[in-house]
Amino acid sequence: MKDKINISKDEFMLEVQLVLNSIYFNFDGQFYEQNFSTSMGSPLSLIVADLVMRDLEARAEILSFQIMFYFRYIDDIVMAVPKNLVDFTLETFNSIT
Repeated sequence: MKDKINISKDEFMLEVQLVLNSIYFNFDGQFYEQNFSTSMGSPLSLIVADLVMRDLEARAEILSFQIMFYFRYIDDIVMAVPKNLVDFTLETFNSIT
C-alpha cells in the first residue's frame, strides 16, 4: 500500500488531525464545534473506531484465560467469560489506555 500513497506519514497524520479537529454541527439554529471524539456519520469515524478497537483487542490479550466467544461490530463487543472473571475482564478492558 505504501507504493500507492505519495505523502509522508507525518503529512498523513497532520491531515487526519485536521479532519478530526474541524468538526462543526448545527443544532437549533446555532453552530457548535465538536471538541471530543469523531462525529457520527463521518467516513473517518468507522476507520478510527476500527483502529482503536484493533489496538484494544491486541492489548487485551493479557487476559489469562480462554474467552468462550468474542464478537465485535464496529465499537460494540459481546463476549462470554467465566462468571467469576466478569469484573476482572471489565477492569482489564477499561484500564487500557
